Amino acid sequence: MAADLEGCEVAGFGCDGYKHAEVLDFLDRADVAWTVEARRVGAGRDGGQDVRRFQRLVHNRQLVMEKNLSLSTAISQSTLKRDSNGNPGLDKANSRGRIDVLSAAVIACGMAEPYFDRDEDPGFRMVQVG
Repeated sequence: MAADLEGCEVAGFGCDGYKHAEVLDFLDRADVAWTVEARRVGAGRDGGQDVRRFQRLVHNRQLVMEKNLSLSTAISQSTLKRDSNGNPGLDKANSRGRIDVLSAAVIACGMAEPYFDRDEDPGFRMVQVG
């Protein structure tokens, strides 16, 4: 991981709220002192916001990625649910496969999207770890 991020300053690090303890353990073992923001991808305030940000980046063609079979499969096997306020979220209970890679992409987009419309270089890049 250190080699992948050499020369980069980590502006933010997010994870699924259900994986928070595992992520903290991993970072401790890697001797990395980053602040971790635990986020949800289910229907609700932060999960719905991250899903909408992911959708917006894809729709506006601002999210450019190499072809990724894991992500394509996760998207095809996922379902969205909405809470009583209409907030979208990944429905882990009714998804037909492993959607961890999609959850990671949604969280990353949720954290990064506010910086996409700024004129200056945000000074970071999105990478998938693990």
